[in-house]
Amino acid sequence: PSFLGPCHPLVPEKDAQVPDVFDAALFFLQEGEETFSRARTEIRISLVMADLPETARSVHIEWEGDGDGWDIVLREYRAAAARAMTAWRFLAAAGPRARTDADRDSLFEETMLTELVYRTFEACANTVEFLHLRRDLEDGDESVVARMRDIAAAELANAERAAPIYAACPWLDIAERADGTYSKCEDMIRVKCDWLRRYLGEA
Repeated sequence: PSFLGPCHPLVPEKDAQVPDVFDAALFFLQEGEETFSRARTEIRISLVMADLPETARSVHIEWEGDGDGWDIVLREYRAAAARAMTAWRFLAAAGPRARTDADRDSLFEETMLTELVYRTFEACANTVEFLHLRRDLEDGDESVVARMRDIAAAELANAERAAPIYAACPWLDIAERADGTYSKCEDMIRVKCDWLRRYLGEA
């Protein structure tokens, strides 16, 4: 989710079919062919965290004591999101102070970038918490369903509010990266939001 940011979906069920729009062909994974061969093999992989690893050590978090460490990851993502939101709001409020067109353009781009950082941290936190609760649900704890739905609704709003960022600043679109072939963020967000609406019973 730190790579796809607000484009990253919440996968509501174990072994759910993740739509192809979240796949990518990363150039470093592409299979080389023989010299002078015209054949080309494209290897595509999903960019989605569909299941939470057993412990946070999979993301190089170390701690002492009991637990799986995901509470640490979640706490840090929530704190980072709160600070990024504060920075975004300060930048948004600075608009009237820009004196030149160049300053206004630069401030606008920095504001959009900072909002995307904020919405990325939000998506990361929501993904970790949602998947952790889904694991509890799979173990038979149905009391987590209400919180999962709250997270899904919050992430739907997060994704919808992120969509204009990519329209206003196309250079932030993952599809513009030069290290692989990716779907446009607009398409991923559309599919993600449709999936979340179905989960919430709104579609």
